[in-house]
Amino acid sequence: MGGRSRAAAEMLAGRGFKEVYSLKGGIKAWNGLVAVGPESQGMGLLTGREDQGEALMVALGLEEGLRRFYAALASRARDQAAQKLCRQLAEIERRHQETIWELYQAGPEADLGREEFTRRAVGTVMEGGETLEEAVAGRLAQGFNSAELLAEAMGIEAQGLDLYLRLAARLREAGAKETLLGLAQEEQAHLEALGQLMDELPV
Repeated sequence: MGGRSRAAAEMLAGRGFKEVYSLKGGIKAWNGLVAVGPESQGMGLLTGREDQGEALMVALGLEEGLRRFYAALASRARDQAAQKLCRQLAEIERRHQETIWELYQAGPEADLGREEFTRRAVGTVMEGGETLEEAVAGRLAQGFNSAELLAEAMGIEAQGLDLYLRLAARLREAGAKETLLGLAQEEQAHLEALGQLMDELPV
């Protein structure tokens, strides 16, 4: 295991993850993109008093923002393969939203319809962090190929995993905390999948 992948494994193990996957060639091509920024970054999204439904609302907003980000990037890709990958990554985020919505519907606080739940979720996140416009303007601004897109996506997933863990630590309600920890586990699986996609790219 290389230096970066070993450091990533140690970080995840320190956060309580029992199974930490090597990302093989994908992590070697990561080019240093890691979860960075102050400990307070993104923490304004939750006060700590939220229930499970409110925590899921924040999570859905984050995933919808990322779906829109990948969709907006497609027109900037240098080739059709990168455009297709943008659409694939956007679809992954859409499916993750379905999982979050199902968790909300199964919970005790499910008193909103899908449209209203999504509207509130997106509004909450946009007020608490980087806007879609800022993200699109600041990332991959000069165009990109598939490898560059995947490297950026791996950095974003690392940020998302770290944020879910930090938000979960702030929550007081046990159900809400466990829900965000479960979503962090899914972000870990996303990192593994992105590494596999990187390995499959032609040399």
